[in-house]
Amino acid sequence: MLRYGGCGMVPRLSEHSTVDREPARAASVSAATRPGFDVVLGSKLHIPRVRKDWVKRPSLVHELDNIVAKLVLIDAPAGYGKTTLLAQWAVEAAARRPLAWISLGPGDNDPARLWQHLITSVQHVCPDLGADPILRSLHRQVPAVSDALSRLVNELSALAAPMVIVLDDYHLISERCCHDQLEFLLLRLPPTVQVILSTRAEPPLSLGKLRAAGEMAEIRMADLRFTAEQADALIQWVAAVKLSDHDLSELVERSEGWPAGLYLTALSLRDHPAPANFARDVTGGNRYIVDFLAEEVIGRQPEPIQQFLMRTAVLSRFTAPLCGAVTGTVNARDIIDKLERENLFLIALDDKREWFRYHHLFAQLLLGQLDRTEPGAIPALHQRASAWYLERGSADEAIGHALAAGDFTRSATLIAQHWYRRMDASRVATVCSWLRSLGDDNTRRLASVLLELDDHSGAGALLGAARDVLAAFPDGAAAQLDRLERLDRRLVRPPPARLPAEPLSERERAVLQLLRGTLSAREIGQELYLSANTVKSHTRAVYRKLGVSTRHDAVRRGHELGII
Repeated sequence: MLRYGGCGMVPRLSEHSTVDREPARAASVSAATRPGFDVVLGSKLHIPRVRKDWVKRPSLVHELDNIVAKLVLIDAPAGYGKTTLLAQWAVEAAARRPLAWISLGPGDNDPARLWQHLITSVQHVCPDLGADPILRSLHRQVPAVSDALSRLVNELSALAAPMVIVLDDYHLISERCCHDQLEFLLLRLPPTVQVILSTRAEPPLSLGKLRAAGEMAEIRMADLRFTAEQADALIQWVAAVKLSDHDLSELVERSEGWPAGLYLTALSLRDHPAPANFARDVTGGNRYIVDFLAEEVIGRQPEPIQQFLMRTAVLSRFTAPLCGAVTGTVNARDIIDKLERENLFLIALDDKREWFRYHHLFAQLLLGQLDRTEPGAIPALHQRASAWYLERGSADEAIGHALAAGDFTRSATLIAQHWYRRMDASRVATVCSWLRSLGDDNTRRLASVLLELDDHSGAGALLGAARDVLAAFPDGAAAQLDRLERLDRRLVRPPPARLPAEPLSERERAVLQLLRGTLSAREIGQELYLSANTVKSHTRAVYRKLGVSTRHDAVRRGHELGII
């Protein structure tokens, strides 16, 4: 199988690939033909060839050159060029010090085989290593792995020159005993030996201990993202297309610098009649990107995880309780932890790692799959998200999900409850987005809802706000403004109300203003620097003076009197 090379990825050598380094081949054949030894596949123990079309990563190569930590962890999702970076660095580094390389495969998920490959690889570059007795201990009827590792530590300690051991694709190792044995080795390695792990998933090792001791360095997804300059070099090489600075910047932003995504986009740009237009429209629906992610990422997950990924893709950001409410999953926290460990294009949004989002292209792909496999589920998922946010007092998010669900009744009710405060807080753009999402007909229907609530002033004010908002947008606004004007003229308004016999005090007017929203008595008190009991006393006085008995009626009466 071929990993796309142009994006900083490398051909994944099959176990039967031809290798071209004669000394190393001779050593592997020698080891493989000794009686009692399993055949060691030489192709697994060689640094991949560096291709001319790979984008160079000089700063990262330099960084790797200067790391002195015992463990170097290169941890990022599929397609971020981990193997490519290591290959670019290793070709030069191998000339300065012995470098043992192991390209791991599913068959290495066995302790005896894993350590046989590692020890054989070290022996290739360090012929003085006393490897034969160690290998024999691994080929007993019951492999003595602990004994083999202790002997290996002693042999490594005896080596005069510093050396590096690279384990590529370590995410293919899942056996707990393999992880325990590697940790045993890491904690006992001499200072002259460095181990580099390249992986799509964070390995279950005592990384915190190594990190705290300053014995670990890390290269993550953010470090491996392509810059605009690197993306430009890639696209010109693969597609012979030169994008404008603006189009290139937008493409890098949408792809979030994902090397594979940029490479797959470059493939799509080849011979395209309008490459600039295509680059502007790149999404997770691009067929190359879909194929790559479906095969390399989503298809490798069990069905419950795939379903969780697709259903949570309706959320622009999420936390475990929200995911649980939307998907009905009781172990959402565990699933998110797993997704984060396995680098499934998850991006943490806070230092506490409570809120996350998906990589943009990944989220678009998931939504596309959800639409194909469960099209009727999308509105219901948005409705659940809306209910969760509303319960926690996040009106903006609740309204956004209600609109996304196409639930006019819920959207209109929530907007009617919350648009006053947004306008008062000069959040015209927020109200604008709500009205534009509702559309022309539904904006008028919302005004009708207010009329049904006997809130004539509120309906008129909403239409006035809509006119002000639409005036700031030339695109299609004229026709809608005309319709709003006609509706405004049709509003049946009651005659001016008579002022109450006992006028409201200044403080009572302030309380009435805040009664329009959803603030509790305690929250109103915080706004006005009053106690909750004082607010309640003022509220009772407002009700008495206005001749009403409910908060809604007080607000409506205040509008009628022009107090609000």
